[in-house]
Amino acid sequence: MAETATSDTLAALQAQAHQRLLA
Repeated sequence: MAETATSDTLAALQAQAHQRLLA
């Protein structure tokens, strides 16, 4: 579960970074 939570968090941060770059 910890690994999944970490992956989800990293994915969310990555998505936010991409959105900021695209914005």
